[in-house]
Amino acid sequence: MSRSDDPADLSHLPGDAGLPLLGCTHRFLADPVGFDRALAAEHGPVARTRLFGQDLVALSGADLNTEVLLDRDRALSNAGGWGRMLEELLPRGLLLRDFEDHRRHRRIMQKAFTTSALRACLDILNPLSARTVEGWLAEGSLRFYPALKRALLELASLVFLGAPLGERAEALASACGDLSDAATVAMRWDLPLTKWRRGLEGRRVLVEFLAAEVPRRRGAEGTDLLTLLCNAQDDDGDQFEDGEVVDHMVFLLQAAHDTTATGLTTLLRELLRAPSWQARLRVPCQEVLDLEAGVPWEALDRLELVDMAFREALRMNPPIRYLLRQARQPCALGGQALPEGAQLTLVVDAAHRDPALWTDPERFDPLRFSPERAEHKRHKHAWIPFGGGAHACIGMRFALLQARLFMAHLLGRARVSSPTGGEGDWRYTPVPQPADGLPITLARV
Repeated sequence: MSRSDDPADLSHLPGDAGLPLLGCTHRFLADPVGFDRALAAEHGPVARTRLFGQDLVALSGADLNTEVLLDRDRALSNAGGWGRMLEELLPRGLLLRDFEDHRRHRRIMQKAFTTSALRACLDILNPLSARTVEGWLAEGSLRFYPALKRALLELASLVFLGAPLGERAEALASACGDLSDAATVAMRWDLPLTKWRRGLEGRRVLVEFLAAEVPRRRGAEGTDLLTLLCNAQDDDGDQFEDGEVVDHMVFLLQAAHDTTATGLTTLLRELLRAPSWQARLRVPCQEVLDLEAGVPWEALDRLELVDMAFREALRMNPPIRYLLRQARQPCALGGQALPEGAQLTLVVDAAHRDPALWTDPERFDPLRFSPERAEHKRHKHAWIPFGGGAHACIGMRFALLQARLFMAHLLGRARVSSPTGGEGDWRYTPVPQPADGLPITLARV
């Protein structure tokens, strides 16, 4: 078939396909943020490129966010977009389901994310956050990102699974890490010692662990996510099969583990760069924090400034930098015709840094989320760290609750400094993270 006859031919689009075979992969890996911005600046908001052996259309800007996330013509497939990256590692999760199938699974899963379920989480989040911060204070200095990931995995085991991992903690933590690392591997050869093989093995470990737990949770009472998913029913009495519960739990564990760590690490980096903001956030944290009982549900609204700061961190450094779709029929986006089969990547950071939407967007400024300024409401999809539309992150309320509560314990108990002042390089694959782990020192308030 000639190139002009190819149904996914993108040659009519502006862009840069890079070198033969290699494409632009080397430039992207060297500086993903710079590459995305340069591509949009040179070729516009709808631009073709080639990464990891695949032709892609990069979409940048809030208007394109709306077109893609609302998908009014039902022309875009989530499963087709994410499938190449995740189909073998996280199959059958919500990201890999479309339309009616996706709606059915989300309807059942929503029963496990009610307000009452979130309130029950406080009984776990408060003591574990307190124990984590007290342990860090005793240690004095550490690398924040890896220490936080370990703490979040322990927290996830209690909130999601209802029990501490115990002797399995190290194996399951390693499995989660290997699964995450494998998601962005270009060469997917199932060979010994490769990241891809370790990722597949990581999934197997998690599946075996969860598959043994599901039958025990059927008909049981509990507030942990696994038990809730095992027994959740929609209004018609429909519920998940065992394998569906396992697939959803693998995905949720992975998503919660990685993305919250990036968001909280970004926030702490900004508080180290701007000590006045750390002191400012400490005031409401100390006001609501009972060192014995933690933060009560009724006091969460008084941590509004902490919530705004976390949202600002997600704006500046979204944990999921790209939202992927595939055109399942010919369509138009941003005024450009796209063929069936076109692979699309929505660049989340583009709208987050748009000076037409945000005042001085390179500056850390939590008050841009205040009711008085409400810059995030200047456009329906100016701020999309949790996606939007039918595929908006189902765990968003839990992530915001977890962040608000953890920062209350951290800032209410400790002053945090760093020998680097929060400066340092970041890696952006598989998820954004500080290359040096963000070294910190803690002193009791």
